[in-house]
Amino acid sequence: MSSPSPQAPFEEDFDPRPALMELVKDYDNPAAVPFNEKSLRNIFVLYKKERSSKVTAEQTKQLACFLYNLANQDMSEQVVSEWNAKNFLEFIANPENNLPDVYRMIAESLLLEFAAINWGKVEEVVVAAEPAKQSLKRKSPTQDSPVAKKKILRYHVPHRAEAVHWGPGGIMHDMKKYKTEKRTTYSINPEYNKPDAHKFGHNGLVVGDCWPLMLCLNRDGAHGEAQGGICGTGLSGCYSIMLGDYKENKDYGHTIYYADASAHNTASDNVEPKAKKGTLALLKSIRTQQPVRVIRKHTGQWKDVPKAGFRYDGLYDVKSFEEREQKHASGKYLLFKLVRRTDQPNIDTSRPTYEERAIFDMVTKSMD
Repeated sequence: MSSPSPQAPFEEDFDPRPALMELVKDYDNPAAVPFNEKSLRNIFVLYKKERSSKVTAEQTKQLACFLYNLANQDMSEQVVSEWNAKNFLEFIANPENNLPDVYRMIAESLLLEFAAINWGKVEEVVVAAEPAKQSLKRKSPTQDSPVAKKKILRYHVPHRAEAVHWGPGGIMHDMKKYKTEKRTTYSINPEYNKPDAHKFGHNGLVVGDCWPLMLCLNRDGAHGEAQGGICGTGLSGCYSIMLGDYKENKDYGHTIYYADASAHNTASDNVEPKAKKGTLALLKSIRTQQPVRVIRKHTGQWKDVPKAGFRYDGLYDVKSFEEREQKHASGKYLLFKLVRRTDQPNIDTSRPTYEERAIFDMVTKSMD
């Protein structure tokens, strides 16, 4: 088995992420490779006994993906415990254990990084509050005045790997993240002067632009709906559509058959298809022939949908529509035909790139 190429001696400002991406570039979805403590211990024994030639390709994958996934974790006491993170990194970083230089450098860098945030440990601070109000009843002379106490939980800031993507130029710039015990939510910085998504044309976008979260589309003026697939009005027309995984849609790349929201009505929904805002917007676009931005989601049907997140695939014209019968209810829906304009760059099916997908994976993990 060929070992990773050796690296220069460790430097404190060494960034392990590019090295990690190089290690896992040939593996499909490294984030999905589970942590296997027993397998890692077996690998460590082989290196410790200078039997690296016995390390299999599958074991090499296990080790590389362990480091990759650990680097992309929001470090916490739970992660330290469940992944045996500190002990394993110290073992890998120790030159006496004979692991390849690239692994040692990555481990040393992560040890420094996680130590700087106290391994994600939540600090518990007990603060004395105002004394409780005195009771009208006379207290016993020996009874102390009760003092209420409360806990303040101070959460760690995102580690370097995540934080760089939240700064200027990062994929999550001008987004705010709020954590509670149960979930993480996102919002756009209210002070950010975001582009108006209710405009026709590319609106400052470039074919191939991609994003990890739908809210990022709104921030960048790509799509003005937080959840809906159609952005527009019956008065002006349709500005953009987001093409997801609804089975009524038929996506052939340059030609799309897009079902309006009536295709998903329940039997109790009596709204006529032409009365819906999104439907009226698409009907208006047939008359105006103003172009519609098309954003594809990774869950779509076409063979070249983005492998993660969302991608801007250019401008389309709404050419026609036909009325269809619902299969799961008694209503009808409209199926619109959209055709891609030829005077623009080809769809960039390489986006998001492997590196971008790794970043998307890191960002979406932080939602858990």
